[in-house]
Amino acid sequence: MKPSSAKHDCNVLSVRVSKQWAEAVGELLLAIAPSGFELVDSEHPSPPCDLEPGFAELRIFVPARQTDRALQNLLRGLESLRRACDGFDCFVMPARPVHPQDWEDGWKRHFKPVVVGRFYIHPGWLEPAPDIPWPVRIDPGLAFGTGLHPTTRMCLERLDAAVPVDSFLEAGCGTGILAIAAAKAGCRHVVAIDVDPEACRQARRNAALNGAGHVMIKCEDVGKTKGSYELVAANILSGVLVDNAEALTSLVLPGGALLCTGITEDEQELVEGVFTSCGLRLDLAMREGEWVLCSFVKR
Repeated sequence: MKPSSAKHDCNVLSVRVSKQWAEAVGELLLAIAPSGFELVDSEHPSPPCDLEPGFAELRIFVPARQTDRALQNLLRGLESLRRACDGFDCFVMPARPVHPQDWEDGWKRHFKPVVVGRFYIHPGWLEPAPDIPWPVRIDPGLAFGTGLHPTTRMCLERLDAAVPVDSFLEAGCGTGILAIAAAKAGCRHVVAIDVDPEACRQARRNAALNGAGHVMIKCEDVGKTKGSYELVAANILSGVLVDNAEALTSLVLPGGALLCTGITEDEQELVEGVFTSCGLRLDLAMREGEWVLCSFVKR
């Protein structure tokens, strides 16, 4: 598992694990590399040919000089998961060198326009047709939310059904795709938050590319966010949703809605229970593959 000694800027560390453990490993990887991780499974446009059905490969990209420490932290974290979780197992792939540009630009090979309702998510090198109602140009860079993942698609679908709304908050904004989409749909007061400075930089860049300068992007935790909104969307890990349920609920106006996703089917009951105990009513649940979106209404 020693990285190559060849001169390079970055190493990729990869873990293969049963998909039931992907979220737990993802949370561990985010603690090591807050800029994010890449998840590759059978739904990925180009999965590894030797990736077994039901498994996922999670990858982080770390500077070469930080690889040894990151690998040690990764191995310690995985060992803790083994001790804490019955049946947990994983395989750590050998570290390999990669130029960071290979990751930042690699998504371009697979990124295609995505149509969700009236939204048209497109890369910068493809111009939308003039009759497209709400084109959204997205450059993911090092963050997430390209419109390709089921959770993002479901959020866009619900946003398309909910607009027009006067105020919108995206919690855990990543690329800012949902906030920008809300702005394109005519929402006047739009805020996006994320704890990752890299995500906030990408979101600001994407907002500028879309002429959505009125979108306010803040690098802060949801627990410190102020205000009340007609519609709040949180496309983040279920554990983060549960931990911040009261804070998210407090940000929704009476009669407003909260969209929660990043939830797998086996986590749905827990998430529903936590948010209904906060005074919300489950309005509907959507599913795409193993992923679930819960739409709550504030009484």
